[in-house]
Amino acid sequence: MELLRLSSAIFFCVLLVGMPISLFRKVSVGRSTWSQLSRYLILGSLLSFIIIVCFAWWDQYTLRLLLGQYGYDFEAMNTLDRYRHVEAQDHTRVTDLQRRLLGIGWQLKAILFFACYSVYLIAVPLIGSIVLKRSIEE
Repeated sequence: MELLRLSSAIFFCVLLVGMPISLFRKVSVGRSTWSQLSRYLILGSLLSFIIIVCFAWWDQYTLRLLLGQYGYDFEAMNTLDRYRHVEAQDHTRVTDLQRRLLGIGWQLKAILFFACYSVYLIAVPLIGSIVLKRSIEE
């Protein structure tokens, strides 16, 4: 299960890095215009927000699945009952996983990550247009 969490995280990260670049290549044919740039920003924002929401939800969901596999009981009323079926050697690992569930929810994580990611989404066409201008000049 931990391998599934790691592989899905790598998949989503590669998707988030590659999607704006491939979208910019599809949208910009020749010289960039404002309509192409606005089309890129709208499509890029929509697609990346969907990917980020899926990534944040999937991370939370697999964390709960992993805790369930270790024997953690979410429905118990106190800490002793929650850890009743957890084996002794897995106790520290389950405690660390359970602490990851605390704090802000996956919805707020997705919104905050999208706010930070939008800088990259804007930087791709700027860098891409510079690279296209240099390749045309040469």
